[in-house]
Amino acid sequence: NYGYAYSKRMIEVGCRSINQQYKLNSLCIIPCNMFGKNDNFNLSCGHFIPSLIHKIYLAQKNNTHLEVWGSGKAEREFIYAEDVAKIIKELIYQKNEIKSNFIISPGKTWTIEEITLKVAKIMEFNNKIIFDKDKPEGIMKKNSDNKPFNNFFPNFQFTDIDLALSETVEFFMRNYDTIRK
Repeated sequence: NYGYAYSKRMIEVGCRSINQQYKLNSLCIIPCNMFGKNDNFNLSCGHFIPSLIHKIYLAQKNNTHLEVWGSGKAEREFIYAEDVAKIIKELIYQKNEIKSNFIISPGKTWTIEEITLKVAKIMEFNNKIIFDKDKPEGIMKKNSDNKPFNNFFPNFQFTDIDLALSETVEFFMRNYDTIRK
């Protein structure tokens, strides 16, 4: 997590430098854990939700149980990629200059178990789900401060997590032969 977090901080440093040196109005936005259509559904290098969808698909196809690393109790924030796209579009057309960088987050966390059960339900997966506590699960709680985002977009309506997951699963199923896996 250190390298990933540090690289996000360096983007912020880069934006600040560009603004100072060239008098540009660049802005660094950092979304929380993104997922959605056209995601990377690779089992070894995809992010949690797209990889989970792929794992459930394979477990269902092979009629096996689903193994998820960790206890399932770790909490994460998730954001639908289409919401990030809407936010970026609004930022591009902002009349007033936004001077500070911010994290894009709905401000809600879900446990790994909650997301796993939601995706399993959407995919009608009825086999056994095993949370392997002997495997790593990372930091137990990773949430961020979304107040700066809410200051700029106080009325932004994030896509409901169940709808976003359903649309992502539907895309995956419809495009399985051509997705990044």
